[in-house]
Amino acid sequence: MAIDPAVNGAIAVIIPFVAKDNADIKSVNKGTEGQAILNLTAAPVTVNGLVWSDNNGNGVQDEGETGTNAGGLFVNLLDGTDKIVTSSPVEIDGLYSLPDVPAHATGYMLVLAATNSAKAPSLPNRDWVNTGDHIGVGNKANQGSTLGMIELATSAENVDNQNFGIQNINPLPVKLISFKAHASENKVELDWTTTEEENFSHFEVQRSANGQSFTTFHQESNTGLYRYHTSDSQPLGGDNYYRLKMVDYDGSYAFSRTEVVKWMTATTWAIYPNPAFDELTLTHTDKTIESTKVLDVSGRILKYSLGQAPIQVTDLPAGTYILQALFSDRTVQTKKFVVTR
Repeated sequence: MAIDPAVNGAIAVIIPFVAKDNADIKSVNKGTEGQAILNLTAAPVTVNGLVWSDNNGNGVQDEGETGTNAGGLFVNLLDGTDKIVTSSPVEIDGLYSLPDVPAHATGYMLVLAATNSAKAPSLPNRDWVNTGDHIGVGNKANQGSTLGMIELATSAENVDNQNFGIQNINPLPVKLISFKAHASENKVELDWTTTEEENFSHFEVQRSANGQSFTTFHQESNTGLYRYHTSDSQPLGGDNYYRLKMVDYDGSYAFSRTEVVKWMTATTWAIYPNPAFDELTLTHTDKTIESTKVLDVSGRILKYSLGQAPIQVTDLPAGTYILQALFSDRTVQTKKFVVTR
């Protein structure tokens, strides 16, 4: 038996055979000697790695040097014919993952690029340069390349630590001390502090729903006061990603780290009249009300009904009550109401 690994990840198992009778005599019939070929395809593997900000440009991820996507990067996998097999965006923390890569493959190349269609290395702007492409944490550019490319050969196991180092060689004349975002009652508050704002132009406050595609919703000029504040009065439902784009007078720029705020959208609904005398009506604008409960102030259930039909309160004595509504998305909200007599 022989095993012949193919370049495309398939494995051919070759099994020679000879047909013999019970007396161990070789058969003379046609087709009783030869070889059987069984083609097997190994399960695909995953390739993982990190893009880190190599602050000192030495090609090694030193202590304190964290992952980055430099505002938008991709790792593209090319085969031996220069065809893009798959691509992965680089996340905010610098990590990337390429699933479904053929096993037992050779002649592949990982390319760090600014778009998912690029076959040659590229970075978002002229301020970033490649400093080292290496395999394994702490190994200094062991492929001898600072071009943003890593040669790749796979086995049957996942491939980890295919890492790229990049450096910002033209840092802005502004130093960001802190950048914070947090949810308040009806908006997201953003605060940041700086030092060394000499010859610095302005900040652009950007938001994203996925951490990859950002848009600017506010611009703040350099005041020289080192403390800044703005707010997002219309945050998106779910995760909101915020960052600062810090722009110099010559047009060069850098990004802050990204802050994430989860915004829970409230269902818009109302009850009227309030105070009520004989009947309480419910209205809503976006979700279906599945059921309601009327509770007293101690939490005791007094009434229960399905749907959002008007609630009769003629049998309730004057006082304060709580209406609890269950919505179609399984969320529960409450409102207080008053019964008068």
